[in-house]
Amino acid sequence: MKGVEEDFDESNAKLDRILEDLEDFRKGYQKKYKYLHSLPPALIRRSNKIVFKDLGKEIFQIECPVGIPVPANWRLLSSTKAVKRYWSPEVEKKVRELLECRETHKNVVNEMQGRLYGRFDADYDKWMTVVRSVAHLDCLVGVAVFNETGLGEPKCRPEFVEEEGIRSFVEFEELRHPCIVEGYAHFVYV
Repeated sequence: MKGVEEDFDESNAKLDRILEDLEDFRKGYQKKYKYLHSLPPALIRRSNKIVFKDLGKEIFQIECPVGIPVPANWRLLSSTKAVKRYWSPEVEKKVRELLECRETHKNVVNEMQGRLYGRFDADYDKWMTVVRSVAHLDCLVGVAVFNETGLGEPKCRPEFVEEEGIRSFVEFEELRHPCIVEGYAHFVYV
């Protein structure tokens, strides 16, 4: 949610700007670099085939069909029979900026997480009251549902005892497992 953590919002916005810049580079390359006219028609590749590929540590590699000439200052990273993958100087610089920004963003997220936990912990007593209430309700609903849909007689109801200073405990007398029907011992393993 925007507006809660200012440094997180700024970091996210910076990441988005860098990714937009990279996309603008790609679109510009598609417009600027066309196929060679001297190639036979079967080998002609259109410039819309220029895409980014992430292979290993080198992300945003500019993948071009073999027939598209690129500037001499582009660094060749890898190639196949059909394509070559490069980094242009501006993409390489932007990728380094992106990697640094991602590392900074990771630190911002960790700091934000600590602040979030701190705000949550400030109201620990309120949260524990809610959790205990939900747990009690869950237990009571489970007992009520089993009482209505249980496996018949004999059955009993628990007795809840709340006294200050006494530790909670569970005590059973003449207990039977709800999955074992009288006269037929069948265990259900989950």
